[in-house]
Amino acid sequence: MSYLIDFPPSNSLPGIRSSPPAIFAIQNKLLLENRTSVTVPSGLALHHFKKMKEWVVPAPSNLPPPVQLLAQSRSVVWINIPLALPEQSLKIILFRLKQLSGHPCAGNDLILNPNIGASVSLIRTWRLLELPPEGLRGIKMRMWSLVSMGPPITLSEMQALWTSLPRNFPVLVEMANNVMRSLIEGLYLLAENVAIFSWICENQEKDLLREIKTPIR
Repeated sequence: MSYLIDFPPSNSLPGIRSSPPAIFAIQNKLLLENRTSVTVPSGLALHHFKKMKEWVVPAPSNLPPPVQLLAQSRSVVWINIPLALPEQSLKIILFRLKQLSGHPCAGNDLILNPNIGASVSLIRTWRLLELPPEGLRGIKMRMWSLVSMGPPITLSEMQALWTSLPRNFPVLVEMANNVMRSLIEGLYLLAENVAIFSWICENQEKDLLREIKTPIR
C-alpha cells in the first residue's frame, strides 16, 4: 500500500539517507517486524515527521536480542510515539520512507489491494502524525474507487468511514450512492438491511444519507 502515499522530495538534504537508524515504539511497545525492529534513517524520519523530534528518548532496557545487537553495533535514535496508532498503518508509512531512502522493497512489504478499513486506518494515522495532506492523494483515490465501483459496502465499513472522515469528504457521498444502489438491486441480506437502517436511525445526525445529499426515497 505504500505506493499509494508519498512525501515531499528530500534529495537536497545532505546525508539524510545515511543518518543513524531510528527505532520506533508506540506507547513504549517496540515496533517489530519478524522479531526485529522497524528502522528508517533518523534524518529522514525527523525531517518529515516534525512531531517526532519531541518523542526522541534514551535507549530502553530489556530489548529483544536482534534489536540489542543493532543498538550495540552502531548509533541509534530511539523514538517513542505517545499516540495510540495502529501498528500496521505506521509500518506502511515507515516502509514508504524506507523506499525513499533507497532500500530494496521486499514483496511481502507491499499491500497492493488495501480494503476500506485499511485505507481509513492509514488516513487516520497520517493525520495524527500531522503529515502533508497532499501525500494522501493516491490512497484517497483508491478508497473512492473501492466505494464507488466496488461491492456493496458493509455496515462496519460505513461506520469506519463516517467516524473517520470529514463530512465534506467525497467518499461519503459515494458511500451513500453505494448503499442506495445495493439496496435497490437487492444485494443486502435482510439482516444487513435491518442493521444498516437501524444504524442510520440511531445516528445522532438523524438521517445520515440525507445529510450527505443522497437520500434513499
